[in-house]
Amino acid sequence: MRHLLLALAVFGFPLTGQAQASCEEAFDATRQGKASAMQLLGDCLSSSAAPTEVRGQAFEYRAWLHAEAANFKEAALDQERSFSLLPRLTYRSLINHSLYLRHALRREESLIFARIAEAVESASGEGTSMKTQYHLGWSLLELERHAEAVSAFTRGIPYQPDYSAVYWLRAQAYERMGNAESAKADLVTLSTLLRTSKGREDLGKWREAAAEKLRVYGVSAR
Repeated sequence: MRHLLLALAVFGFPLTGQAQASCEEAFDATRQGKASAMQLLGDCLSSSAAPTEVRGQAFEYRAWLHAEAANFKEAALDQERSFSLLPRLTYRSLINHSLYLRHALRREESLIFARIAEAVESASGEGTSMKTQYHLGWSLLELERHAEAVSAFTRGIPYQPDYSAVYWLRAQAYERMGNAESAKADLVTLSTLLRTSKGREDLGKWREAAAEKLRVYGVSAR
């Protein structure tokens, strides 16, 4: 799922015996996309010998699998279980959780976690990124805070100006604000990006809706 923008970390927690075999196999299977991953993660979590941090990572990996299957309520619950077990909250985990919550229609919480992720990213000294501002803007858009959503999307664009999905979402925010001119400008940019395979891939499931919106605004898709 392109719009999940997920990544999995590799943790080096020391394990022994059956716990080691169970959890390491589960983590490898998840990273490799094997069909057995969900069952193996369950086996890992059922092992009383697995350290707390390892159980936390297993819940995080299972959250990712739930999200891949569009089971976002379950993804959010497992990510929350992970947070209660891991020693720190990472940027990656926070931004993923924001996405899970948004898709689970827990929109206010989604915004909270996007803000926390933004603060963690800023504290790292790396400034901001398209990923952060995109997810922040998307959460704001879902909450109908359109002007704030536009600001977030606009902050992200310089970091990845060829990301087609951000123009699609910003165009919607402009449209809902009654700013048809700016919405059309974003759709024109979107139409140009959709001429590339990357642009089409980035837009993902929204391609059909975008094609209809381009037609409505009289913007050529070619």
